Amino acid sequence: MAKNTKYSLSSISLSLDLLELIGLIKKYRKDRSKEVYVRLEGDLLLALKELILMKINKGVNSALEELKREKKKKKQLRGKF
Repeated sequence: MAKNTKYSLSSISLSLDLLELIGLIKKYRKDRSKEVYVRLEGDLLLALKELILMKINKGVNSALEELKREKKKKKQLRGKF
């Protein structure tokens, strides 16, 4: 895969680990081989949808935390005057 894509082995390995972590693929070896094989296990569209939703939720939560900090600052400034 590294030769075909011209990506480094470490980059491919990290990406495959992530895909395995989210349940999209399953890595396996054949009879004591050093080569790692990959089998699609999950639904690619569902996995992409969940990753997009996680990214959106992270952004929303970050924005809400920032809003809370700004409200707190504003409240503290009002108390000073």
